[in-house]
Amino acid sequence: MSEPTGNYYAPGQGPMPGQPGYGEPIPSPWAPASPASYEPTGQQYAPPAYGTPRYGTGQYGTAQYGAPQNGAGPYGQQWQQFHYGPPAPRPSGATVITAAVIQIVQASLFVLGALAILLVADVVNNAGDEFDRQSGSDISGTTDTLSRWVAVAGVLLLAAAVFMIVLAALAIRGRRWAAITSVVLQGLTAVTGLVGLARSDSGDAPGISVVFLLASIAVVVLFLLPTSTAYFTAKAAGR
Repeated sequence: MSEPTGNYYAPGQGPMPGQPGYGEPIPSPWAPASPASYEPTGQQYAPPAYGTPRYGTGQYGTAQYGAPQNGAGPYGQQWQQFHYGPPAPRPSGATVITAAVIQIVQASLFVLGALAILLVADVVNNAGDEFDRQSGSDISGTTDTLSRWVAVAGVLLLAAAVFMIVLAALAIRGRRWAAITSVVLQGLTAVTGLVGLARSDSGDAPGISVVFLLASIAVVVLFLLPTSTAYFTAKAAGR
């Protein structure tokens, strides 16, 4: 096969025959640039001064990153202030705290009642033993059984009172389940108080029963208010 003779055009060798620049040498892409290409042309870039705007005053940025403005912190606080507005106020926990305080006071009265019941149980037990020594009879077995059941009732009331105090403290800290448990217990207490008032004689003074009934209703209502729900939601989101 014979080799081609003469000049022929190959792609990448410059302009085609008959075009301007044909026959001139093609510069190599690996050749060093001329010193003239390094000459500065036009306005040179200078970094902005500290605290001056960098990105303009449009919607997406008002100042140089890290420059404090109007007392705002250096990283992200001014972005929140100028683009998202001031932070929303946290929901008030006044209703939750009020309900918890009422429950703590109510439980404290239960503690006093439990201690009084335990004291009565001890008195009954000692009275049975003393009666046996003086009369020679044997009724200490009956008094021991009676005092034992009275003591059990006192211990259960004391445990319930302590549990209600713990629930109130946890509700203040934003534990929703503690508030729900308190609502259930206070609801049962209110129903028991209403049944007791309905069965009592008309001549009897309600006294302390009405106070406990009103306290239980107040705790239930305060824990179920929308402000209390918002407080528990904010506390849960902050954890």
